[in-house]
Amino acid sequence: MTTIEDLLPTWRDRVEDWRASALFEGWRANTDNRTQTRDALLDWLDRLRTGRTNLEDARIEFDLRTRTEWSSWGMKGASGAMFLNMLGKHLSDHEEVVERLVAAIALPESGEQAGDRIRGLCTFLEARIAAGDASRAQVQPRRAAFFLSSLWNVQDAERPVYWRSALAAFVADGLLQRVDDRADDYVSFHNVYRALCDALGLTARELEGVCWWWEDHARKKKELEREKKTAPALPPVIADHSGNAADGPGGDRERTLGELFLDADTIEQMISLLTRKRNLILQGPPGTGKTFVASRLAKVLANPERQGSAAQLAG
Repeated sequence: MTTIEDLLPTWRDRVEDWRASALFEGWRANTDNRTQTRDALLDWLDRLRTGRTNLEDARIEFDLRTRTEWSSWGMKGASGAMFLNMLGKHLSDHEEVVERLVAAIALPESGEQAGDRIRGLCTFLEARIAAGDASRAQVQPRRAAFFLSSLWNVQDAERPVYWRSALAAFVADGLLQRVDDRADDYVSFHNVYRALCDALGLTARELEGVCWWWEDHARKKKELEREKKTAPALPPVIADHSGNAADGPGGDRERTLGELFLDADTIEQMISLLTRKRNLILQGPPGTGKTFVASRLAKVLANPERQGSAAQLAG
């Protein structure tokens, strides 16, 4: 398996790219909101622990506030508020559910103890499924790892949340091999996460931001590759009798596109959009080369079926 030391240069580059990206400002705003709402979430946890709220009231409040003022914590989805809603809806013994939740939510001292807490809650849910109190689809034990790790992170910001983005990045880099057991999987994830934070000198929250950037970057890269694959082949270059390359129906692609002051990825994306969407809007002040770019793209794409889109672009 790849080691963190092997990948430190790659991760340092990712950290720099993240800090230079538009996502960084969003991360800072998100972080500020968490700072402002942490005490309210801790109060919710304390009321649940001490019996000052019951499961029904707790889940209703959690569902509402994770969709509004607590939204920056990312707990409004299927593994967050919906998971708690399902426990309250489908398990009849609410007192036992609260007792099990309180035991699991208690802040673990290590990654191994965190795994034990996840396993304990999953074992309880599996027992309820076996007893016929609820179906697996209704309570979904596999979601416990994200739910618990999110609440541990509320109590201690250095506790890693079981984010999909971080999991995907670690797996793609060969730092983590997934296993079916969510408790064991979280322990391995926790250890990689903490070791990477230490090696990079980052907080858990900062690494969370880097992994969000990585996921966004990987998604955009796949989209661009998909667009390139679906774009039809460009007209061929035909050799004349002198042995020199002469323009085919669409012109010499390399030479024609080489006249544009645009990077290759931008040009390919424009060609792909024209091919799929049949039109493209170029914006800019007079004299910035819109017509010139349009004429060169039209030359490359020229054939009877594409003349319409090229004319729209040039106009």
